[in-house]
Amino acid sequence: MSDTPTQHLIERYEKGKISRRSFISRGVALGLSIPTLSILLEACGAGSSGSSSELHLLMEDVDETTYVENVLPAFEKQTGVKVSIERIVYEAMHDKLVPQLSAGKGQSAYDLIQVDVPWTKEFADAGWMVDLSSNLSASKEVALKEFVPTVVASNGYVDGKPYMVPFYHYAYGLSFRKDVLADAKIADAFEKKYHDSFALPTTLSDFQRYSQFISDLEGRSTLAGTVMLAKRGENGLEWMNYLYANGGDFIRGGKSLVTEPQAVESLEIYKELLNNASQPGANNAAFDEGMTTMEAGKGATWMIYLWMTTALNASKSPIAGKMELARIPGTAGVMAAWGWAIPTASSKQEAAWELMQYLASEPVSLERALMGSEPARTAVYESPKVLAKYPEFKLHHEIALHSKIYPEQLRNSAATEYLGLQVYEATSGQKSAESALQAFAEKYLT
Repeated sequence: MSDTPTQHLIERYEKGKISRRSFISRGVALGLSIPTLSILLEACGAGSSGSSSELHLLMEDVDETTYVENVLPAFEKQTGVKVSIERIVYEAMHDKLVPQLSAGKGQSAYDLIQVDVPWTKEFADAGWMVDLSSNLSASKEVALKEFVPTVVASNGYVDGKPYMVPFYHYAYGLSFRKDVLADAKIADAFEKKYHDSFALPTTLSDFQRYSQFISDLEGRSTLAGTVMLAKRGENGLEWMNYLYANGGDFIRGGKSLVTEPQAVESLEIYKELLNNASQPGANNAAFDEGMTTMEAGKGATWMIYLWMTTALNASKSPIAGKMELARIPGTAGVMAAWGWAIPTASSKQEAAWELMQYLASEPVSLERALMGSEPARTAVYESPKVLAKYPEFKLHHEIALHSKIYPEQLRNSAATEYLGLQVYEATSGQKSAESALQAFAEKYLT
């Protein structure tokens, strides 16, 4: 047992509970000189590959993880702490995390995790994430007010407590083919049928007409009016864009709104487009299938993450350079995001906090954004350097600010799964849209 503050500091460092940087700053505060601290660090085995100087992360196998990996060498050099990342496909993440997060104190294999919005309430209620209130109060590098408000509302707070620091968001927009919109043959046929100009839709009903017309004219297999991802587990989040676009909502003032006319109509429109205007196989399509359809030039529009327009334009496909981004046609689209969190089952919480602060700091966030990362910080979105390289981020920021988050009652895997089931039963004709939404409301909104 430690008898002095210095011994206590050494013990905490040896157990991996604080980083090298924290060890030095706290040692200086105790009156120790830098040479003395260097000797102590050497005696502790600073920089070794042992468990006391290594942090383990579980992350999705996507480009955003690559951007994180690119900025880690500076942290490792600065702190002497090695960071190991296990990359995994999204579909396996939740099931991989749960047994680690529910392990006993100090038993988690992961010290810092990224948390998707559908898991935030579930993880907080289970006591699996550290409440960051005291950490944030003392931090000079991270303050939640510095991040885009809708991103913080999505992946910062749960029940009014800050359990996460935003990582990046995936708000939705409408990615559309500029060449299709400018096609004179399609425009002439549209104007003859509707006695109206062929223009980018600004309401959900306009979007239905636009997409259905293209599919009818060109054939769904040749050019689907809209690409859809209606596989169970994907369909609920996609449909939320239709709900919000049509002016609907889940709940307000404690009252369920999903059986109101706007909500029911949004699911009916979703069903009609899925069955009549989307690509063949859309009812079992996930992200990869949607990407394949778009890159093959077989989709005219896609309600998808903002950054996908940039990715499609940069792809080696027939549609490269032909895509443009617009707001979701209607009132608003969905804000969804990832946040950094520290497992309560980690034995290295202080060191994990140092890494979280580093990754979420403005300089490192700026560095990641210049690689292509979707910003979560307001100042990074507004950075002249970032806008010079990615001028589309100006629109991304505007869309993010006006996107809608979904309520905390839905932020658990069971609610996500049940919503997907009800959307599936409605779109497959097993239930009416109203009865499907009523079933969901009775289980999660009352």
